Amino acid sequence: MENRRMGLGRMEALLEQVDRDLNLVNSTLTNCAITTSAACTFSGATTFTGDNVGATNIVSKLVTFTGSSANIDSGAMVIPAGSIITRLTAIVQTSLAHASATVGVSVGTAAGGTQFTGTLDVDALEGSGTAVAAGVGSSTDDVLTTALGGTAIIGPLAAAFRAAETEVHFRTIASTGAFTAGKMLYIIEYINMTPTL
Repeated sequence: MENRRMGLGRMEALLEQVDRDLNLVNSTLTNCAITTSAACTFSGATTFTGDNVGATNIVSKLVTFTGSSANIDSGAMVIPAGSIITRLTAIVQTSLAHASATVGVSVGTAAGGTQFTGTLDVDALEGSGTAVAAGVGSSTDDVLTTALGGTAIIGPLAAAFRAAETEVHFRTIASTGAFTAGKMLYIIEYINMTPTL
């Protein structure tokens, strides 16, 4: 029987003609780049990270409220050693509902900590009310906070240089008790000064 081989050019042409979706459930893509001009949809707890030396990198996390809790905690969001945190931002992704309260944000190295913001700003997102609309946010950047409609900055950014790998924890808290609806998007922007080898 004759052995027929297909050239690389022909294989590429055939693959380019295939118009299919790939199911990558439980797959790991290593060292890949995604380039698209189309809209992308990500669901679940999604974290985007990078370690581009000298460039701004972003770690983000979407967190859904937990019933009967006055806190919406990010859990650990890790930035690499040798990084400078340039901005911390908390944005309401899906409207928050709660009893009449102030709604504030703190950011530290552990749940409920304030190492990066100095204190809990009790009304960074809401001065008084029973809901916070989607799109409202607060940041360590006062210009961004104003643009997002926050009532106050999260706090002045402190302890920005991180010599060691660091966990960053956001907490959104309602002063009078449990959230009944909503999602928060937490964003860390940082510059990595040390290449990953």
